[in-house]
Amino acid sequence: VMSAFLAIFVGLIPYGSSFCVDWRNQFIRCHAIRTSQNTYAWSKVFAVAASSFAAVFAGYLLTILLFWTHMPIGHESYDGAVLSQLIAVNPLVYLVVRAAMVSAFCMFWAVFSLLVAAYCANVFVTLSAPLIAYYFLINGPGRWLPSYLQFNRIFLGSVAIGGPWLTAGYSVMLFIALSAVAGLLFCRKVKRRLANG
Repeated sequence: VMSAFLAIFVGLIPYGSSFCVDWRNQFIRCHAIRTSQNTYAWSKVFAVAASSFAAVFAGYLLTILLFWTHMPIGHESYDGAVLSQLIAVNPLVYLVVRAAMVSAFCMFWAVFSLLVAAYCANVFVTLSAPLIAYYFLINGPGRWLPSYLQFNRIFLGSVAIGGPWLTAGYSVMLFIALSAVAGLLFCRKVKRRLANG
């Protein structure tokens, strides 16, 4: 659980407050005049999603490569039997798949923070809301959801959906789909916010 909180926070720091800064400096208005409100909102969603995914993915792999020079990859895993099957294929493949899952997870929370910022352009609220929401999901009513909808189990890859590839694909695609929904809600709210001044 602590690793999930750390991953969320690292994925949020550079990107979660970007809309707050735009709103406070009124940069959003000049950009909306030059292009359109829709273009501004979707470009913000894509930039935050792609940047967050790429930064976490690169950081994850660079950390693994740094440790790999001192500690070779072992053949045990703490992720459960499903993803552990990828180690038999190739340990590097396993690490790339895990990096993609973690990156997609962080990408969703970065876009979620944009959605929160559209409602309340306060940096503290924007950065803390995803952490509080995740904590609520894993300790509140989210515990009684089916296993294939529990964020902590999906993030860790412990939900068995077919083989390891299907499990990893489900995890990544679920967080991409949730990011798209959060992005759509963000775009609608930004347009309403600009219309109301």
